[in-house]
Formats: sequence, structure tokens, C-alpha cells
Amino acid sequence: DDLDDGFRAIADEKTFVSVTFNDYHVVRAFLIELLSALDLTEGASLDEVSLAYRRLAKTHHPDRFVGESDEVRDFHAKKMLDINAAYSSLKALLATGG
Repeated sequence: DDLDDGFRAIADEKTFVSVTFNDYHVVRAFLIELLSALDLTEGASLDEVSLAYRRLAKTHHPDRFVGESDEVRDFHAKKMLDINAAYSSLKALLATGG
């Protein structure tokens, strides 16, 4: 999935070097996708990102689904990867004042 690849590619804060005006809409759309992975909207603060991450991590952490079917465990494991990637990227961006 392209979104997953994007999450992993942007997880390193060095990815946010400099963005030209032409890239603004692409970056903005991607940031909205990152925020939506944490059930947030534009304008979320670093504290809100952290709280959303903790809430979703409690819900989707793989340890909660040990006795469940492979499908259920795989779904929550993938969801956790997306949550972690979104959190890492947003935390790095917001911490640098982006």
C-alpha cells in the first residue's frame, strides 16, 4: 500500500528538509493522512498527537490479541505499524516547529 510506504519513508525527520511551493499540496495531503491515522485533524498539537497515540496503542497493541485468530492479530499488528509510523513522523515534524 502506498500510504504504508509513505509512512515509513517519512518516519525519519530528515525527510522534511525543504519543501518548494509546488510540493505544498502534496505534503499537506500527506500530513492530513498522518493525522487521520491517529484520528486527528489539522492543527493538532504535539500533546494531542501523543495522547491520540497512547489511546490507539492501548486499543491495537498486539499483546491484547494473543488468543485471537491470525486475521485479527494481523489486522491489529498492521494497524499498530501505521500508528507508530504516523506518530513518529508527526512527533518529529511538530518538535521541529513544522
